Amino acid sequence: PRVALHTPGAIAELPAPDAGDLYFDFEGDPLWRAERDGRVLWGLDYLFGMTDNEDAFTAFWAHDLDAEAESLRAFLDLVAARRAAHPGMHIYHYAAYEKTHLLSIAARHGVGEREVDELLRAGVLVDLYPLVRKTLRAGVGSYSIKKLEPLYMGSELRSEDGVTTAVGSVEEYQRSRELALSGDVATAQKMLDDIADYNRYDCVSTRRLRDWLIERAAEHGVQPGAPQAVEEDERAPFEESPLALGLEARAYEADAATPPRPQASAWRRLPSTITAASRRASGGSTSRGLPTPFATGRSSAGCSSSIEPRSNATGSRRASSATCGGTCACTASGRPAAGRRATAATPSRSTRPPDRSRRRGGRWARGSRSV
Repeated sequence: PRVALHTPGAIAELPAPDAGDLYFDFEGDPLWRAERDGRVLWGLDYLFGMTDNEDAFTAFWAHDLDAEAESLRAFLDLVAARRAAHPGMHIYHYAAYEKTHLLSIAARHGVGEREVDELLRAGVLVDLYPLVRKTLRAGVGSYSIKKLEPLYMGSELRSEDGVTTAVGSVEEYQRSRELALSGDVATAQKMLDDIADYNRYDCVSTRRLRDWLIERAAEHGVQPGAPQAVEEDERAPFEESPLALGLEARAYEADAATPPRPQASAWRRLPSTITAASRRASGGSTSRGLPTPFATGRSSAGCSSSIEPRSNATGSRRASSATCGGTCACTASGRPAAGRRATAATPSRSTRPPDRSRRRGGRWARGSRSV
């Protein structure tokens, strides 16, 4: 595929190669499940695989959760011994799976949490995927490491036989466990060997990609691990403005002193169509959630007027015109002010409830007055 190295300077972020470097890859089944202490646990990383600079392969297998904890312990012990012999070593991987699953496995089993945290803080694990995204523009369908391998693996491309994808690895592992349980141990072991070959190739591919990036950067005069010039920041240390602090304090005081906004009355929150339909269907009786004087069309105690509903030719109920003396709570509850005429509008045709031949219980029939 066509490829262009558009920011070769970013490769200087890579650490300098070291004799103790490792290239690491997990194989995991996210749908593996087991029950422990009444809980269902999902996922198993069944293979911790790694190679060194000579492509020597080391594998730690885990067929259950206890073995997964033991594999993590063995991996961390190997890394600790290698760091003691090669203080400048790093562990290269591709994409974030390895970092996140080291953390999750350590947390799940309570094993090596401090050591995993120290590896991450010290920058021992190096993810090549962000660097590839930052530096390359390649004519490939994705930046999966398998899509990039034609750039640097030469004639040693993956075989089309056996396990060739991560999904294929999971499927082959499941079949191998089923065969092992049925007693066909030899066939199950051959399947595990195919998975190990697939994992080893991923680790070798990671090393070849690292070396290829370094070679491309060298063509532009960039060396990994080279010290980068850092400009000193001559700006004065940041200090918050007294004015800003004062305004912030006033804003908090204003918020604390502001009373909560009263909620709108119930009848204002209801859509007008529901209000009209409810009053029409109930024949002027009180609707749920509405103030009684408004819902019934009758004035409250002390009001000098009485607004009685009456029927029109189509059987709808509407209020008669009246005037209020202004001595009751009509105005406060949404009724017109004193001296104004109060009229409840008949619902429009679009807001009327659907026609029904008879209301339940024979309350009223279409076109007739309520009985």
